[in-house]
Amino acid sequence: MWIDDIAKSLPEGFHDSYFEKIEINYIEEHALILVDVWIGDMDMVNPEVYRRGLLEIEGLVYFIIEQPIGKIGHRRGRLSTTGADKFERDNANINKCRFFINVYNSFIHIAGKSATFKWIEAERVLPTCNYY
Repeated sequence: MWIDDIAKSLPEGFHDSYFEKIEINYIEEHALILVDVWIGDMDMVNPEVYRRGLLEIEGLVYFIIEQPIGKIGHRRGRLSTTGADKFERDNANINKCRFFINVYNSFIHIAGKSATFKWIEAERVLPTCNYY
């Protein structure tokens, strides 16, 4: 399974999700991303409903965070993503994808052998002003 398969199983894929924590272990070829996934609906009174999950990459080949494009100041908080795209598989069974990070106006590129996702918390409403 790869990130595109996981995205298809989520109500809105990774659109408008937030990355809160990223752990990378190149020796064990492993990465963990703590992500708040948007599961709301624009027809709801408060559509800002999220559920926390853990995206795990096995057989990690690379995890590249591009330099921010344009002038940005120091920001604290989570990274908002518009979703994942550019899914590719090569002949060596390596899967690739990228996430666009709004505040950086740039991408996170990931390549690995497989990915898993699991929910770790119940759904909750995040404040509507919580955009980073």
